[in-house]
Amino acid sequence: MINSADTAWMLTATALVLLMTLPALALFYGGLVQAKNILSVLVQCTAVAALCSVLWFAVGYSLTYSRPARVPRHAMVLREAAVCVTTWGSGFRLGSTMEFSGYDEGLNRIRLDALRRAAADSLHEPVGPELQEEWWGWRPMSMDEIPIIGPSTRWSNLSLATAHGMLGISMSAATGELIAAQLTGAATAIDATPYAPARFGL
Repeated sequence: MINSADTAWMLTATALVLLMTLPALALFYGGLVQAKNILSVLVQCTAVAALCSVLWFAVGYSLTYSRPARVPRHAMVLREAAVCVTTWGSGFRLGSTMEFSGYDEGLNRIRLDALRRAAADSLHEPVGPELQEEWWGWRPMSMDEIPIIGPSTRWSNLSLATAHGMLGISMSAATGELIAAQLTGAATAIDATPYAPARFGL
């Protein structure tokens, strides 16, 4: 059920944030540069505000341990729990959970505990002798869950390569090849239309 008061507050807060970004923040940073660069700063702040309006931010978590005595020989996915297990010479990592938490920068212990439980249900040695890192990081996503790759239709000197969600590392090489071809005017290896920023008016 939609709450009218909540909706009104969200619209008001959105308007206030847009006023803070455009023009207040743009003019603030514009005052730190030479007069001839003020327009460029205004355009950059506008571009960032437009991009953030269509991006969703999810948070991913992982746990890194020193290597246990018994670990999988190859990287694997615990399909039921959607947890990835990665091993290397001296380390062992559990990861690949996702949480839609907005811009909250807190480390959610519930998510980390879920990784431990999944490993305990499936692995002989679910944790290593030493916990080396508890990690979380942003995973930008678009509203249609398709990456945004290509030149902007609004600004001739801007190209975007973002919103890969959980596939940022695995798609990095292909994204780099695609955006390089677009920047140099070469033929692209695949049809770039589905990834075009134009679908969001960017």
